[in-house]
Amino acid sequence: MANPKDFTLPEEKPSDGKATGLTVMPDVVGREPMSGKEILVGSLIVLVAALMFFFLSRWVTDMLVRKRKSPSAASRAGWALFFFLTFTTALLVFGGIGHLWASWMFLAPMAVLVIGSLIMCIVSVVSAR
Repeated sequence: MANPKDFTLPEEKPSDGKATGLTVMPDVVGREPMSGKEILVGSLIVLVAALMFFFLSRWVTDMLVRKRKSPSAASRAGWALFFFLTFTTALLVFGGIGHLWASWMFLAPMAVLVIGSLIMCIVSVVSAR
C-alpha cells in the first residue's frame, strides 16, 4: 500500500484576476445568453403573431374549400401555413433578439421546421381536388 505521507497536492498557480471554475459557455458571437426579459418579449411577439396567423390560416382553408379543394387537403394546407409562418417568425424574432444567427444549435432545427412546413403547405395546396 502507498504511504499517505508520500502524497502531495499539486501546487496552485497564482491567480491573474480571471474567474476560474464553472463558467457559462459564452455565445458563439461573444454575446451573453439571452436574458429572461428578452425571452419574454420574444415569446409575446411570437404569440401575438401566431394568433394572427391562426385567423389567416382559417381564411386560407375556407378559400381553398371554395375553390373545390377537398376539406382535408385545405385543412392540412391551412395548418401547414400556420406552422410555417409561426416558425419563421420565431426564427426571425429570436435570431434577431438573441443574435443566434451563428448558432447551429438554433438555426438548424428551426430551418428544418420552416422548410418542412413550407413543403407540406405547398404539397397540400397542389394535392387532391
